[in-house]
This record gives sequence, structure tokens and C-alpha cells, in this order.
Amino acid sequence: MVIVCLSVAFTVTVLNFYHRNGKTHIMPKWVKKVFIEWAAGFLRMSRPRNRGLEKRRYSNLEQVCLRYRGTNINSSEYMTTKRLLYTGEIKPDDHENASPQSESGSASRHPSLDDAVTNLKSILKEVRYMTDRLRHDEQDKETANEWHFVAMVLDRMCFILFTTLVVGSTCLIMFAAPYAIV
Repeated sequence: MVIVCLSVAFTVTVLNFYHRNGKTHIMPKWVKKVFIEWAAGFLRMSRPRNRGLEKRRYSNLEQVCLRYRGTNINSSEYMTTKRLLYTGEIKPDDHENASPQSESGSASRHPSLDDAVTNLKSILKEVRYMTDRLRHDEQDKETANEWHFVAMVLDRMCFILFTTLVVGSTCLIMFAAPYAIV
């Protein structure tokens, strides 16, 4: 009866560790030290790999481009930016050689260049937000994987403990009853 109660208690504990993540729990340093380094090494456990596939590290911009490759872009903004950048209407030298004062008193000869710069700044802001979000999601995923590994180590420790208890108690009961040995 005691073994069953302990089994249920440890199962609940292992499930609690397994379902933790970076958003709900911060892993203390002693948990990393005890379970991930010491106990895992003692039990000869290693962290699970991605089935032999090396995960390629992309730069933040490449990750955003790969993740949001299929999203729809406003066609008028896309065409305006594409026209400005690729058709040569505005060359990179044009804004440098522009006169400091034009007829309207503004510093730029090309009002569309100001619009393009504003659009590019807003796009850059959105890209930075997405990269920060991806970085934060990656950190949360790594923390969740650490909690999963702690749960695996604890589960292995419980397996060894309960196997030892069951085999030991069975042997004790068998050897304690002299009439049961033939």
C-alpha cells in the first residue's frame, strides 16, 4: 500500500515538472545542478537530440523571412518599394546629391523618398518586434525542454527506486516464509 501511495505521489510530481515552461516557472540553479548535471550524469542520461539532424542556426532576419514567407503583403506598398528600389527611379546617390533647400523649403527633392524611408522605418520596427518575439519564444522553448529533461531524470530515478523496492520486498517475503521455498 505504501509503494502505491509513493508511486502516485511521484507520478504527480513528475507530471508537474513535465508541464512547466518558461512562462510559468523559472528554473532554480540548484535544480539545474542537481538534476541536469549531477543526477543525469550519474544515471548516464543525455539530453534528447533532434533525431540526428543538426539544427541550422539562422540569423534573426533569416528566421523572420523563413517563418513569415507565406504572409500576404499589401500590394501597393510592395510595388512602391519595389519600384523605388529596383527600377532606378531613385538611385542611392540621388538623396545625397539633393539640394539642401528645394522650392517648397524641404530638405529633400523626392517626397516619395521620405515616404519610402518612413515605410522602411516602420518595416524595420516590425522586423525587430518579430525577431524579439522569436528570440523570446526560443528561450521559452529551451526552458520547457530543460523542465522536460528534469522530469525524465526524476522519472528514471523513481523507476530505479520502485524497481529496487519491489524486487527487494519480493525477495524479503519469499525468504521470510520458510514453507514457500521448495
